[in-house]
Amino acid sequence: MAASPDDRLRAVTGFNLSLAATEAAVERLTANKIPVLAARISGDRIANEDRPDGMAKLRFPGLARILPTNNDAARALADFNGERGRQNLKTVLVYDKRPDGYNESLARAFSRIEEKGPAGPAAMSFESPSIDAAGSTGNQFTQTANNICDSEADTIYFAGRTLHLRIFALKLAEVGCKDRHYTIISGSDAASLRQDMTDKDWAKLRGDDGRPKVTVQYAAPAHPDAWTTELTAWTRKFTATHKREPAAQDLPQYLTEPKAALDTLRKQIDTITREGTKLGSTPALQDSRTMLVHDGLLTIGKALHQAQKGDPETVPTREDVGRQWSLLQSRHRVQGTSGLICLTTGGNAYDKPAAIVELDPGRKGPGTLKFVGLGWPTGKPQPKNCVIPSSTP
Repeated sequence: MAASPDDRLRAVTGFNLSLAATEAAVERLTANKIPVLAARISGDRIANEDRPDGMAKLRFPGLARILPTNNDAARALADFNGERGRQNLKTVLVYDKRPDGYNESLARAFSRIEEKGPAGPAAMSFESPSIDAAGSTGNQFTQTANNICDSEADTIYFAGRTLHLRIFALKLAEVGCKDRHYTIISGSDAASLRQDMTDKDWAKLRGDDGRPKVTVQYAAPAHPDAWTTELTAWTRKFTATHKREPAAQDLPQYLTEPKAALDTLRKQIDTITREGTKLGSTPALQDSRTMLVHDGLLTIGKALHQAQKGDPETVPTREDVGRQWSLLQSRHRVQGTSGLICLTTGGNAYDKPAAIVELDPGRKGPGTLKFVGLGWPTGKPQPKNCVIPSSTP
């Protein structure tokens, strides 16, 4: 298709999971000089390596990603929890030993988080048969939960897929020590967790007094409430400090521009809903998938537009499209609904924020998925105009 004068394929997107098959596909495409835009891949292995001197190591030449790596997401979680003053946690890492790019990179990233509280127990492993099979994980988790109870850990870093995260959370609630509340922290794959939960599951996560026994917190790629919530908090703080309401030029771009992009997407969804759609349902935003697919296509569209030369009928080369990735920063930043997309020389999203989301079982009925804050991989928001500094982490 890339070589055909009729198909004129210029870029590929649509990858979802950080699997070995995904890595092989990306490697094959980029080896054949076909640009790839990864909107949903979070595994560290499927990424080019940025270096402090700005010179990237391109294992996948022509690859761009708009989602933070698992390492960046873990750093964003650490940044968020540090901001909240949660520095006296006793944590433990629970990880899946089954070879899986997502699990491996998430476990590695969690193990690198510098703890400021008391030392927790040693990491605990389990092994699942596959991404979509439970196998004996339920029995393994019963033993793990007992060990966690005896260790007095209250926060669990979980490096595993959604299916196994659900089983683990339920086992932890069943076996949990009396009057203990656990927080499980996981990665972006947990965005699918809420849709897998049943009414019985929610009831298990609550104690007899109706209070939550287990809360799941994860670094989501995006959340529709993020920009309004953060902008409201920022405005309140500015007003208290400066004794006046902020003017338009005072407002931070890293909040206002994504909010404007999300407002536009919402209007498009409203139009589709009014006019009818063959999709079968109204696009949902809470699980972030619609937002990321939108942002991926928006990024490809901008690269194609900027690679266009002269005659509008002339099709840019694949190489020209791939060269655009590292230029999509500063004034050419992409104003995505999931945040500003500013790509490094390695095609990675610089300091892309993670939306910290909590799955709270509440006191009755289905639990709620609520946005609780933003975490930044570098420990601070993106700079003005998203100009990437010379020494990227």
